Amino acid sequence: MLLTQLDFEMDPQLVFLIDCLKVYLNLAPSSLIHPRISDLINWSQLEQLCRIHGVLPLVYQVFVKVGLLDSLPSPVKQVLVTQNQDMVQRSLLLGAETLKLMRQVQTAGIRVLPLKGTLLSSQLYGDMALRQPGDIDLLVDPAASAQALDLMRSTDYQWQVAQHWNLTQQKLYIGQQGEISWMSSQKRLSLDLHFRWSRNPRLFCLAFDQAWRSATELTVNRGNTVRVLCPEHQILYLSVHGAVHQWSRLIWLMDIAMLVKHYQTLNWEALHEFAFRLKVRRAVGQALLLTEKYLGIEIPGVWSNTCQGRSQLWLSTIAAAKIQDTQPRSTVGRFNTPPLAPWRLWQNLYYEMRLKNQLSYRIACVNRLLFSARDWQVLTLPEPLWFLYIFLRPFFYLWRVVKQYV
Repeated sequence: MLLTQLDFEMDPQLVFLIDCLKVYLNLAPSSLIHPRISDLINWSQLEQLCRIHGVLPLVYQVFVKVGLLDSLPSPVKQVLVTQNQDMVQRSLLLGAETLKLMRQVQTAGIRVLPLKGTLLSSQLYGDMALRQPGDIDLLVDPAASAQALDLMRSTDYQWQVAQHWNLTQQKLYIGQQGEISWMSSQKRLSLDLHFRWSRNPRLFCLAFDQAWRSATELTVNRGNTVRVLCPEHQILYLSVHGAVHQWSRLIWLMDIAMLVKHYQTLNWEALHEFAFRLKVRRAVGQALLLTEKYLGIEIPGVWSNTCQGRSQLWLSTIAAAKIQDTQPRSTVGRFNTPPLAPWRLWQNLYYEMRLKNQLSYRIACVNRLLFSARDWQVLTLPEPLWFLYIFLRPFFYLWRVVKQYV
């Protein structure tokens, strides 16, 4: 049983949404949601929550499966059908483009692995269109990062924010972020090209070579075969990714639930030991704890004690509050978004630092606050004076806060 500190009063729309996900997982009978249809006060709020949590395609499948779609008010049904059709088309477009880009990268002799997205949807759900479409995420071999950059510059994708940056600025940005977002205005698609697993280089230290050797073959789209992360590495990566973002979207917990439920041959003891070596047991424990709390997936026995640790409980409490927040998610982290409030900035830093105990990791957390490419937009300094950005950073931050309200 979970500790009671994770118990919060939830919005009834969110409770209904979570029950739909349990029905999809075959962990609850369809009769659970039938009688409560009339209790929903605001259909537009439910649709918004589905989009916020990235689960609209899954909820749509549940409504079709249990015969609820035809019983909905006509305007509501039409919105859901249209939204689902649009997402299916978008997912298929993203899937085709992902395969095309991976072929281009591999033809250039660069190893590449897909992260999340349509190929994860195919691997876990058996369909490219069952995870809500977003960006394309590709992880390239870090040893070939320069070659990958040259390749991308030869495509119709553009790195928008770097148009006026010199080479030193570009290298600094890549070094801090560990990824670059490219846009194709012609295709209206965005690509996140990753050179490491996360922005903090000390968070998830799985060697690319090891991930590549253990990768499994996935057959998609008329016999196309592509390499994806093996289930064990998927659990580790998705746990770390969800933990960094405080599990603010239920689709990330659904991914963990699908991995646990459908890969029955997983060696949880070996995975526990491997997570210990990589120092990510807190992130995985948090993932399993939240998955049990919200979706009813039983925690594997060897992980029970780990999941009940004080750190996992505190981290999960913060994430639970985030999950149960029904407000639209911010786009913090994108280049031109408003700055976080000071208290939120420090809360996020404290949360991030508790994900791992290692001093080198926590130093890296702090170092990330000492540099921001956004400061270049406030004041352009000549390169010999760039060291001043560290000392001027608080004033640049305050300037952005003031500018937000003026």
